[in-house]
Amino acid sequence: LVDQIFGSTGLAAMYGIQTTALRNSTLNDPTYQGAYKGTYDGITKAYEGMFSKGTASTSGATVSASPVTALFSGITGGGTGVGKAVCLALAQLDYSIAVNYSRSEVDAQSVCSTIRKSGGKAIPVRCDVGKSSDVQHMVNTILDVFGRVDCLVCNAGSTHFVDYLDLNKLSDDVWEDIFQTNIMGSFYCFRECIGELKKNKGSVVFVTSVAGITGMGSSIPYAVSKGALNSMTKS
Repeated sequence: LVDQIFGSTGLAAMYGIQTTALRNSTLNDPTYQGAYKGTYDGITKAYEGMFSKGTASTSGATVSASPVTALFSGITGGGTGVGKAVCLALAQLDYSIAVNYSRSEVDAQSVCSTIRKSGGKAIPVRCDVGKSSDVQHMVNTILDVFGRVDCLVCNAGSTHFVDYLDLNKLSDDVWEDIFQTNIMGSFYCFRECIGELKKNKGSVVFVTSVAGITGMGSSIPYAVSKGALNSMTKS
């Protein structure tokens, strides 16, 4: 599913935009940010459209599943973009969905409404995944409502657009903000759900980025955080 959403064509387009911006030192230029966001939105809208028609497949094969509970972890991701597409796709597979958000309540409510209108089950859950206590409360809420967790999708992500040559703008706050969400947030969610996932023989997906492989992204801390997330997945 994640491979489909981040298809090779979309990755190539996003990578090409990043490389051009880095070469020209224009990461903070509105034109670059607009082009990057446009490509990202284009990919996700295409898949949202596919899922809204009731088609969800892996390598061309239709996937079906018994009703289970899926916990979706994200800050803005649950209500928009890739996060929204994943929520809708899992709902098509009869998962009950917990849409996590930090600030985008309206978008999260909209996703839940769409799922419910299609006969599915969904609840919005506010949580800053970078805070361990918030994650504990979120998981407890989900267990109270659905009784179990079978699938954890860690899509929470944060970044700052900082030119790679402008190291003076990479303050401690920038590093900590990105790492607390991208690394610790994923770890907190996984740690809190590990008991349920082991009991139910469930699955966890960490949504990472090509930046974690190439070292090129919206900023150095972002690329480093995604590389660390790759390593945590392997560990």
